[in-house]
Amino acid sequence: SPFFIIINVATMSFSKDKLVAEICNKLKIPCAAMGMHVTTLPEESLRESKFDFVIRGEPEITSLNLAKTLFNKKPLKNIRGVSYRIGEKIIHNKDAELIQDLDKLPFPARDLLKNEKYIEPLTQDPYTLVVTGRGCPYGCIFCTADKYYGKKQRIRSPENIVDEIEEIINKYGITHIGMWSDTFTFNKEQVIGISKEILKRNLKIIWFCNSRVDTLDEEMAKWMSKSGCKVITFGVESLDEKILKRANKNINLEQIKKAIEICKKYKIGSQLHLIFGLPGETERTIENTIKKVIELDPDYAQFYCAIPFPGTEFREYVLKRGYLKDVPWMHYEINNALVSYPNLSNK
Repeated sequence: SPFFIIINVATMSFSKDKLVAEICNKLKIPCAAMGMHVTTLPEESLRESKFDFVIRGEPEITSLNLAKTLFNKKPLKNIRGVSYRIGEKIIHNKDAELIQDLDKLPFPARDLLKNEKYIEPLTQDPYTLVVTGRGCPYGCIFCTADKYYGKKQRIRSPENIVDEIEEIINKYGITHIGMWSDTFTFNKEQVIGISKEILKRNLKIIWFCNSRVDTLDEEMAKWMSKSGCKVITFGVESLDEKILKRANKNINLEQIKKAIEICKKYKIGSQLHLIFGLPGETERTIENTIKKVIELDPDYAQFYCAIPFPGTEFREYVLKRGYLKDVPWMHYEINNALVSYPNLSNK
């Protein structure tokens, strides 16, 4: 008999998540939606579903305040970051402030998970993610990160992060860890600090992270490798410089090549993430990107389709030009090509 339920909603899961909200509604249990999709479309999400509330943006403090308010039967008007309905009217309270000191957040309640079910696909070992920071100062047209966590990066201290890693090892026996951030290598001091702290405590872990190609340098890679970093994933998106420029990625082929060379030098696996279907894409640019990936010789490469998620500049671009037809939210998944250009159909 829960008194309140919160559901994490993604764009592709929205239609299924609505069914859960309907069940809650029938049982008269208040139900809130959180996540990127409902943050960017709070009005539409409430009108199209039986959700009672939308928690907009960073959810921890807002959801806690909402739960306390409901439990104590207090008015909703003072809770920042919440949208809700009163009759037919949708109310949007003021945005919540972002959490400035991430060290104050408790570690995730991993005791509530069946941790053995979360398997790292390459090694088949149990693994978990550690969030090291939030926020992204870059402006890639296809990305939603800054809409959720803001444009300014906020980071946890190396000591706090490694305290969590130590708990993961000692309490859960997990030694494979993903450092999760919009750009893990954005703050050099933090990255080297984490690496040194892992070594200082003699923690034997295997870890991976993400990076931009223009934020990794040799000093970072040296310490990362020493402390157990085995793979760095790079969002390079395309190997066509005109497409990169249109996508506001602000990187070039020379930087991509240099990042892979640094990884090879320090025996760290490199993985490229690439997106097909950004503005300017043609059959020729797709073929050239594949050819250049092979020439660059990263250890892994992963290919996705460009998805015009709500809240992105890319979505506005394709809608304005009629490149996106009416597609159900459940198809907004990175293996589905949704956008059709005049010279490159989604098919």
